[in-house]
Amino acid sequence: MSNYKLKKKNQIGIIGINGQAARIIKIIKKTPKIQLSKIYYHKKRKDKKIKIITNNFNDLMKLNAIIIASPTFTHINYLKKLRNYKGYILVEKPAITKKKEGKQLLKYSDNWKQRTFVNYNFNHSKIFEEIKKIINVKKFGKPVKLMISTTHGLAFRNNNNWRFDAKKSRGVGEMNTCHFVKFATELFGEIKKYDKFEYNYAKRISKNNFDTVNLSFITKKNVFVNIFNSYATPLMNYIKVFFTNCIVLYDGETLS
Repeated sequence: MSNYKLKKKNQIGIIGINGQAARIIKIIKKTPKIQLSKIYYHKKRKDKKIKIITNNFNDLMKLNAIIIASPTFTHINYLKKLRNYKGYILVEKPAITKKKEGKQLLKYSDNWKQRTFVNYNFNHSKIFEEIKKIINVKKFGKPVKLMISTTHGLAFRNNNNWRFDAKKSRGVGEMNTCHFVKFATELFGEIKKYDKFEYNYAKRISKNNFDTVNLSFITKKNVFVNIFNSYATPLMNYIKVFFTNCIVLYDGETLS
């Protein structure tokens, strides 16, 4: 993939300390042959239990790989700082929030882009692999439609989550729906035509930051896709795929 060679002991740095970053830190600590060397946090933080916290960004530049697990709206600034970084970068999805940011990153070198990955981890799940296998089984027929719904009531909880700030996020579509768009297009081809509807059902959420989205599109392989994500309805998760000879259903726990 590139001429960059990892050292025997993979020294990893992570940007972020709470939320998703905290979950990744736990995983790294349990992973053999991986050394969590630095945790970057933008403010000075005294924590006697964690001695590897730093607010000096240059401390990351000496490491083999860096994970960006800070809030989405901060990603572009860190990616700019890492333009000349020679190691590997894993950035939590979505990598950016605006089209103009994507255009900026496209100007970076091919070598840099080959060493930078966006963490669409759902595409590495057992569900993805199983559906991918089923697509190739002739007796099940051709894929016709994919339906995905993931919902919960986060919008009605009392918190100051940055995901509900219109200056920092567009809400559930940016945070969740992008996952499933990637899932769908990897399995059934790129988007040919789409319709998107967004709405706020929890009145406390700011304008242009939506708690509910319904996205429908057809892929270049002529598969219909419908994705419904909401922070304003009761908990439910399911994936349903219609083939000409079968229906595949994942109910959040089992695949049948």
